[in-house]
Amino acid sequence: MELRQEIRTQGDPLYFKDLAPTSVDFEGNAFIPLMEAKAELIEFGLYYREEFDFDTPSELSAEQLETLIKKVENSAGLYKQIGQILACTELEADTDYTAGLGASLEYLQVLRAAADAIQARTIAYVSKNNGDEALRSCLDGMRISRLMKDEPNFVGLLVSIAIQQRMSDDAFYVLSTCP
Repeated sequence: MELRQEIRTQGDPLYFKDLAPTSVDFEGNAFIPLMEAKAELIEFGLYYREEFDFDTPSELSAEQLETLIKKVENSAGLYKQIGQILACTELEADTDYTAGLGASLEYLQVLRAAADAIQARTIAYVSKNNGDEALRSCLDGMRISRLMKDEPNFVGLLVSIAIQQRMSDDAFYVLSTCP
Protein backbone atom coordinates (compact mmCIF):
# COMPACT_ATOMS: atom_id res chain seq x y z
CA MET A 1 0.00 0.00 0.00
CA GLU A 2 1.20 3.48 -0.71
CA LEU A 3 0.28 6.55 1.27
CA ARG A 4 -2.23 8.71 -0.57
CA GLN A 5 -2.75 11.27 2.19
CA GLU A 6 -2.69 11.62 5.95
CA ILE A 7 -5.84 12.87 7.62
CA ARG A 8 -5.19 14.87 10.77
CA THR A 9 -7.18 17.04 13.11
CA GLN A 10 -5.43 20.06 14.62
CA GLY A 11 -4.13 19.16 18.08
CA ASP A 12 -5.39 15.57 17.91
CA PRO A 13 -2.68 12.96 18.48
CA LEU A 14 -4.64 10.44 16.40
CA TYR A 15 -4.54 10.47 12.65
CA PHE A 16 -5.66 8.27 9.83
CA LYS A 17 -3.79 7.24 6.73
CA ASP A 18 -5.58 6.96 3.44
CA LEU A 19 -3.81 4.17 1.59
CA ALA A 20 -4.04 3.48 -2.11
CA PRO A 21 -3.81 -0.14 -3.33
CA THR A 22 -0.58 -1.16 -4.99
CA SER A 23 0.74 -4.38 -6.44
CA VAL A 24 1.39 -7.10 -3.88
CA ASP A 25 3.98 -9.09 -5.80
CA PHE A 26 6.70 -9.33 -3.18
CA GLU A 27 8.25 -12.28 -1.42
CA GLY A 28 6.98 -12.90 2.08
CA ASN A 29 3.44 -11.69 1.38
CA ALA A 30 0.94 -14.28 2.60
CA PHE A 31 -1.76 -12.91 0.30
CA ILE A 32 -0.25 -14.61 -2.73
CA PRO A 33 -0.20 -18.23 -1.42
CA LEU A 34 -3.49 -17.55 0.38
CA MET A 35 -5.24 -16.72 -2.87
CA GLU A 36 -3.52 -19.62 -4.65
CA ALA A 37 -5.09 -21.94 -2.06
CA LYS A 38 -8.43 -20.10 -2.14
CA ALA A 39 -10.52 -22.73 -3.94
CA GLU A 40 -9.35 -25.62 -1.74
CA LEU A 41 -9.66 -23.59 1.46
CA ILE A 42 -13.18 -22.39 0.67
CA GLU A 43 -14.26 -25.93 -0.26
CA PHE A 44 -12.78 -27.32 2.98
CA GLY A 45 -14.31 -24.51 5.06
CA LEU A 46 -17.80 -25.02 3.62
CA TYR A 47 -17.59 -28.77 4.21
CA TYR A 48 -16.31 -28.26 7.74
CA ARG A 49 -19.02 -25.78 8.75
CA GLU A 50 -21.82 -27.85 7.19
CA GLU A 51 -20.78 -31.24 8.57
CA PHE A 52 -19.37 -30.35 11.98
CA ASP A 53 -21.55 -27.89 13.87
CA PHE A 54 -20.32 -27.94 17.48
CA ASP A 55 -19.54 -25.62 20.37
CA THR A 56 -16.66 -27.72 21.65
CA PRO A 57 -14.90 -30.56 19.80
CA SER A 58 -15.79 -32.97 22.60
CA GLU A 59 -19.40 -32.83 21.34
CA LEU A 60 -18.46 -34.68 18.13
CA SER A 61 -19.74 -38.23 17.85
CA ALA A 62 -17.31 -41.07 17.14
CA GLU A 63 -18.61 -41.26 13.57
CA GLN A 64 -18.16 -37.52 13.00
CA LEU A 65 -14.67 -37.70 14.46
CA GLU A 66 -13.69 -40.55 12.16
CA THR A 67 -15.04 -38.65 9.15
CA LEU A 68 -13.12 -35.54 10.18
CA ILE A 69 -9.87 -37.49 10.61
CA LYS A 70 -10.24 -38.98 7.11
CA LYS A 71 -10.90 -35.54 5.63
CA VAL A 72 -7.79 -34.13 7.31
CA GLU A 73 -5.66 -37.08 6.15
CA ASN A 74 -6.95 -36.66 2.58
CA SER A 75 -6.11 -32.94 2.62
CA ALA A 76 -2.31 -33.18 2.82
CA GLY A 77 -1.93 -30.82 -0.16
CA LEU A 78 -4.09 -28.22 1.54
CA TYR A 79 -1.99 -28.34 4.70
CA LYS A 80 1.14 -27.95 2.59
CA GLN A 81 -0.38 -24.77 1.14
CA ILE A 82 -1.22 -23.55 4.65
CA GLY A 83 2.43 -24.15 5.55
CA GLN A 84 3.44 -21.85 2.67
CA ILE A 85 1.09 -19.17 3.99
CA LEU A 86 2.55 -19.52 7.48
CA ALA A 87 6.09 -19.18 6.13
CA CYS A 88 5.27 -15.61 5.08
CA THR A 89 6.02 -12.64 7.29
CA GLU A 90 3.14 -10.32 6.46
CA LEU A 91 -0.12 -10.03 4.63
CA GLU A 92 -0.79 -7.16 2.27
CA ALA A 93 -3.99 -7.65 0.33
CA ASP A 94 -4.44 -6.41 -3.20
CA THR A 95 -7.67 -4.72 -2.20
CA ASP A 96 -9.06 -1.31 -3.00
CA TYR A 97 -10.37 -0.34 0.44
CA THR A 98 -12.06 2.73 -1.01
CA ALA A 99 -14.49 0.29 -2.67
CA GLY A 100 -15.96 -0.50 0.73
CA LEU A 101 -16.17 -3.50 3.00
CA GLY A 102 -17.09 -5.97 0.28
CA ALA A 103 -13.66 -5.53 -1.28
CA SER A 104 -11.94 -7.25 1.64
CA LEU A 105 -14.56 -9.88 2.47
CA GLU A 106 -13.24 -12.34 -0.09
CA TYR A 107 -9.83 -12.87 1.45
CA LEU A 108 -11.19 -12.62 5.00
CA GLN A 109 -13.44 -15.60 4.16
CA VAL A 110 -10.39 -17.47 2.87
CA LEU A 111 -8.53 -16.74 6.13
CA ARG A 112 -11.52 -18.01 8.10
CA ALA A 113 -11.47 -21.21 6.03
CA ALA A 114 -7.75 -21.60 6.79
CA ALA A 115 -8.60 -21.34 10.50
CA ASP A 116 -11.29 -24.02 9.99
CA ALA A 117 -8.72 -26.35 8.40
CA ILE A 118 -6.26 -25.73 11.22
CA GLN A 119 -8.94 -26.42 13.84
CA ALA A 120 -9.87 -29.66 12.07
CA ARG A 121 -6.22 -30.75 12.10
CA THR A 122 -5.98 -29.91 15.81
CA ILE A 123 -9.02 -32.09 16.58
CA ALA A 124 -7.51 -34.94 14.53
CA TYR A 125 -4.26 -34.73 16.51
CA VAL A 126 -6.16 -34.73 19.81
CA SER A 127 -8.10 -37.83 18.74
CA LYS A 128 -4.74 -39.58 18.33
CA ASN A 129 -3.50 -38.29 21.73
CA ASN A 130 -0.80 -36.26 20.00
CA GLY A 131 -0.95 -33.18 22.21
CA ASP A 132 2.35 -31.68 21.05
CA GLU A 133 1.29 -31.58 17.40
CA ALA A 134 -2.17 -30.36 18.40
CA LEU A 135 -0.64 -27.41 20.27
CA ARG A 136 1.61 -26.67 17.29
CA SER A 137 -1.52 -26.62 15.17
CA CYS A 138 -3.10 -24.10 17.56
CA LEU A 139 0.01 -21.94 17.22
CA ASP A 140 -0.37 -22.12 13.44
CA GLY A 141 -3.84 -20.68 13.84
CA MET A 142 -2.44 -17.88 15.98
CA ARG A 143 0.13 -17.17 13.26
CA ILE A 144 -2.67 -16.91 10.69
CA SER A 145 -4.41 -14.32 12.87
CA ARG A 146 -1.17 -12.40 13.48
CA LEU A 147 -0.61 -12.03 9.74
CA MET A 148 -3.59 -9.69 9.89
CA LYS A 149 -2.02 -7.35 12.45
CA ASP A 150 -1.86 -4.45 9.98
CA GLU A 151 -5.31 -5.03 8.51
CA PRO A 152 -6.69 -1.55 7.75
CA ASN A 153 -10.35 -2.26 8.40
CA PHE A 154 -12.39 -3.06 11.47
CA VAL A 155 -13.92 -6.28 10.14
CA GLY A 156 -10.44 -7.68 9.47
CA LEU A 157 -9.49 -6.88 13.06
CA LEU A 158 -12.62 -8.66 14.32
CA VAL A 159 -11.87 -11.73 12.17
CA SER A 160 -8.34 -11.80 13.59
CA ILE A 161 -9.67 -11.63 17.16
CA ALA A 162 -12.23 -14.38 16.44
CA ILE A 163 -9.48 -16.66 15.09
CA GLN A 164 -7.32 -15.97 18.15
CA GLN A 165 -10.24 -16.79 20.46
CA ARG A 166 -10.94 -20.02 18.59
CA MET A 167 -7.29 -21.09 18.79
CA SER A 168 -7.16 -20.23 22.50
CA ASP A 169 -10.25 -22.38 23.08
CA ASP A 170 -8.65 -25.18 21.05
CA ALA A 171 -5.44 -24.94 23.10
CA PHE A 172 -7.52 -25.33 26.27
CA TYR A 173 -9.24 -28.34 24.69
CA VAL A 174 -5.86 -29.89 23.87
CA LEU A 175 -4.47 -29.29 27.35
CA SER A 176 -7.58 -30.66 29.03
CA THR A 177 -7.85 -33.73 26.77
CA CYS A 178 -4.35 -34.97 25.94
CA PRO A 179 -1.93 -36.47 28.43
